[in-house]
Amino acid sequence: MRRLNSYETKSPWHLHRLELIKYYLTKKYEELERPLSIIDIGCGTGEVLSQLKDELYIKSVEGIEINTLGQQICRNKGLAVHPGDIENLPLLGKHYDVILCLDVFYDQTIDVYNSLINFKQFLNTNSIVIINSAALNIFSGVDDSLDDGKKIILE
Repeated sequence: MRRLNSYETKSPWHLHRLELIKYYLTKKYEELERPLSIIDIGCGTGEVLSQLKDELYIKSVEGIEINTLGQQICRNKGLAVHPGDIENLPLLGKHYDVILCLDVFYDQTIDVYNSLINFKQFLNTNSIVIINSAALNIFSGVDDSLDDGKKIILE
């Protein structure tokens, strides 16, 4: 997990993905005309949240992470992180403008349908969900081996 955190800060793929996320968040900010609240489900080391938290169009960021080392790395970055996994989300009693779920659904043991249904508890009216998941094994990379995940096997 520590190696993943170091990789995410330098990887061209992660940096480009962050720019795409920022683009869509600014569009949502312009639409709502107010700063956004974000929850990142499966936030890992919190690098995306760390990069977003000080943007003018962001009101608040929080994460949910199953890995205790990932939780600690997030806390060391000053991020609010809740223990939990995508299939057993903690009941936070809050709603968010944006749900991020990045590089989580490649784990072939996850029930994607029920996980997405569980996202509803976090949605405000006019919320958006941003999901990133490699569709083909050819797109898997260094980060797939660094975050202790299981790759989807496509036949």
